[in-house]
Amino acid sequence: MEGIAKAVRKHDAFLIVDGITAVGGLENHMDAWGIDALVVGSQKCVAAPPGLSAVALSQRAYDALHSETSFYTNLKAHVDGLLKGDTPYTPAVPLFLAFREALRQLKAEGLEARIARTRRLADACRAAVGALGLRLFPERAFASDTVTAIRYPTGVDDAKFRKALWEGHRTVVAGGQAQLKGKIFRIGHMGICSFGDLEAGFRAIEATLAADGHHRFSKGAGVEAIQARSRSS
Repeated sequence: MEGIAKAVRKHDAFLIVDGITAVGGLENHMDAWGIDALVVGSQKCVAAPPGLSAVALSQRAYDALHSETSFYTNLKAHVDGLLKGDTPYTPAVPLFLAFREALRQLKAEGLEARIARTRRLADACRAAVGALGLRLFPERAFASDTVTAIRYPTGVDDAKFRKALWEGHRTVVAGGQAQLKGKIFRIGHMGICSFGDLEAGFRAIEATLAADGHHRFSKGAGVEAIQARSRSS
């Protein structure tokens, strides 16, 4: 990120970073890395209900703000309102209160502790993927610690798999998007996700794969891999 920031500055441009699945779950050093605008979503690593976004700005980015923009994307109005302890327009009060409570929980756990727990969950998830004979997407070296994408085994239909997972186990996984639609499914292990949540999810995934004829694993292999990582952490 620092290298990208240096290249951006050479062109007198601003570095805007999508931190929606990162802030609160991965290391982030906005000032040290030279980020000008960092976008955060309420529903991911912070673990609040969806519906809010936040943008952190560098002083350089704030100084460049102006009001010649659309009504709702006028960041200057929002920042100036915040400095007065207010919002420029009527806020979604219940979402603000939920967001505050989620931040309190994050503070109580400790940011570094949550990042470390997220890393352990990611490691456990990848171990379970391997134990079931599945493959990651992308390769492990490029995988995120907040979400794991898994390639479908040959012959497993995305829509049927996710429908069976929900109807049989009340478990939801996200599918792929764009060119990856139907090729992968995704498991989030960020925010307040626990090892118990991960075990329940893989127990359901294993049973659904087995019912669909995918038997390249011993029964309980995924859950055992998660439990082993949980004990070692």
